[in-house]
Amino acid sequence: MSTKQAFERYRVAVEAARDTTLPVDASQRAAEDATDARLDLDRELINERSIAENRSRMDDIIRPTGGNVIGTSITDPELRDFFAPPEMDGPSKRRMVLPVSTRADEEWFKDTAKTVKAGYLYTSELGDRIIYHENAASGVLASGVTRIQTAHGRTILYPVLTTDASAAQRSERAAAALTEPVFGQVELAAYSMAGHMVLTQEIQRDAEVNIWEAVVNVAGRALATKVAASVAIDDGSAKPQGLNYAATSGKTATAKTVYTYDELQDLYLSVLPESRMKGSWIFGSTAFGILLKMKDASGQPFLQPAVSADVPDTLMGKPVYEDANYPACTTGLCPVTFGDSSAYLFRDAGIAVEIDHSVYFSEFMSVVRFQHVMSGVLSDPTAVKKLTLA
Repeated sequence: MSTKQAFERYRVAVEAARDTTLPVDASQRAAEDATDARLDLDRELINERSIAENRSRMDDIIRPTGGNVIGTSITDPELRDFFAPPEMDGPSKRRMVLPVSTRADEEWFKDTAKTVKAGYLYTSELGDRIIYHENAASGVLASGVTRIQTAHGRTILYPVLTTDASAAQRSERAAAALTEPVFGQVELAAYSMAGHMVLTQEIQRDAEVNIWEAVVNVAGRALATKVAASVAIDDGSAKPQGLNYAATSGKTATAKTVYTYDELQDLYLSVLPESRMKGSWIFGSTAFGILLKMKDASGQPFLQPAVSADVPDTLMGKPVYEDANYPACTTGLCPVTFGDSSAYLFRDAGIAVEIDHSVYFSEFMSVVRFQHVMSGVLSDPTAVKKLTLA
């Protein structure tokens, strides 16, 4: 109950208690309700005053003493409490796990490899920021994969259609034709991509910039680098399955280190029309460099530049993304893919940023650790095809 709600309840209860037309027993109950409402209002006022005082103390603690703060200040109450030192709010260990929207109190679960302990789960702007880093670093994730969010790390079986339903023309009063679609299952495990860093008390308290802003950006870039490589090229053996690894070959180039525009057209046509309509291109960095220099007979580039900063370039009318983790243009490798990236299932089992002030207590240091529990698999290998160099 907020202070405003408590005050309104007290006002209504007082007006009811002052009603002289009420019977004796009803008047007595109204007086008791007014007394209870006043006690609730007093509690809310005391609590509000205490919160304001703690926030003021927190401002003094996190504000550097050497001048104005450069950068974004910590204004979110959850972040302020999370990064408060132990003397501020008691416990020295705190946990923040995001970005799933449901809360799961401490829960134990097991998989075949290890025992993992879940944390407190809730949405945070930190999660959005780290996901932004991952999308920026990964052409695969930016191309429109299917994201599956879970609040746990257990292996899940995701249903996929293997044989489609069919329809047939029928005559009047005739029964509709029987059709039996066939569903299969794709297994999605969960793998932890993680790291940690140690921060001295001096850099936390004396920096002229918002150190936590820098910490989040560093953690986000570290996770993005690892996750981007994993969803691009990992082989799926006790690890996620990369899109480039899982895609089937749709065209083999005649050269060992370059490709032609005609070969890109053949790759485009190797994808079924349904997937082609929703298709997107992903190029490795060296392959993207070759594409940039490709021109038609009139000297016009095949790659059409984006009309604004928030949309990708296009090739054959389909969006183009660059992924630095795709293979280089070397014999036998596959630097280009085309197809429907939504067939790639990206499992997001939670992003965690945690701080502990107790591990290096005697050295006046804190530990920040971070992880993204995730996995990925291509549910339909025919939906995305790749160009193989000779």
